[in-house]
Amino acid sequence: ILACCRFLIGTNSGPAFVPALYGVPAVLTNWWPAGERPWRPSDIFAPKLLRRISDESYLTLGQTLREPFGWSYSKNYLADRAGVRLEDNDAEIIRAAVREMLERLDGNSQADSAADELRARADRIYDENEVVGMSQLAGEFVRRYATLIA
Repeated sequence: ILACCRFLIGTNSGPAFVPALYGVPAVLTNWWPAGERPWRPSDIFAPKLLRRISDESYLTLGQTLREPFGWSYSKNYLADRAGVRLEDNDAEIIRAAVREMLERLDGNSQADSAADELRARADRIYDENEVVGMSQLAGEFVRRYATLIA
């Protein structure tokens, strides 16, 4: 199935890495940890957000890539030691990412200079923090959380 599907909708788990072996793109949601950016440029992803418990504010992309956040797999550690909680993608972010992939695959994607600029800014942040991978942040994700791409 993973070799023959049009694209995969998944998360950071074993099955998410199989379609790439067959050239099948993926929409990867609730991606975590932040330091493991998906590899393939044909994939679209939306990372989990980190929210401070003390004041409910979100961490910026740059902050999530630094220790102790960037490589921590433990939500309990992050809550207890770093004072943040993980927040899953909401349904509209996921739906929009799926629509974006369908438009790409159907050849109907529209130019979005605002999202492209935010993605370029995110790429610079990933590079500055020595995080590898070439997948693009989902368009709706970067538009909604533009202030966090810092």
